[in-house]
Amino acid sequence: YEGTSMIAAFENDRRLRPQAVPPRTFWGFDSFEGGFKYFDARDQHPFFKEGDFSSSHALTARRLERHFRNRAPFKLVPGYFEDTLAGQTAPDRGIAAIAVALVDCDLGTPAELALDFMRPALQAGSVVIFDDYFAYRGSRRQGVAGAFERFQARCPELGFRRLFDYGHGGQ
Repeated sequence: YEGTSMIAAFENDRRLRPQAVPPRTFWGFDSFEGGFKYFDARDQHPFFKEGDFSSSHALTARRLERHFRNRAPFKLVPGYFEDTLAGQTAPDRGIAAIAVALVDCDLGTPAELALDFMRPALQAGSVVIFDDYFAYRGSRRQGVAGAFERFQARCPELGFRRLFDYGHGGQ
């Protein structure tokens, strides 16, 4: 929520992307100053408290500018997913294809909005990484895992396979 994941993605892309492939555009969607907020009672979790995880949009942008040093474009979109993604798709924002997406929004409702937003830009070989996948005691009906289950049921034409787990709760 302060650009750390985007910096890590940039560094991995810079290290692994062939030089003939142009730099990717990195997108960050975050509430920033708003911090954490519940929009759906089904998402309630004892660990996630409203107001937690707030950060400064301006400081995050400056941190990314210092790190990226014009070596790749990035865009930050401030606001809750319920406001910034609902009713939109990635192509509406100029995102035609997604190589890698990190869904780190902790809760089921915004995760489902993020997946619906990405759907038209997902392609063969897209990698979707979920942080907090095993929150809610590993339930496949709640949180990010529940959002992914519902998304897969609505989109049977998309095929997914598990590549790896990371950290203490990501997949």
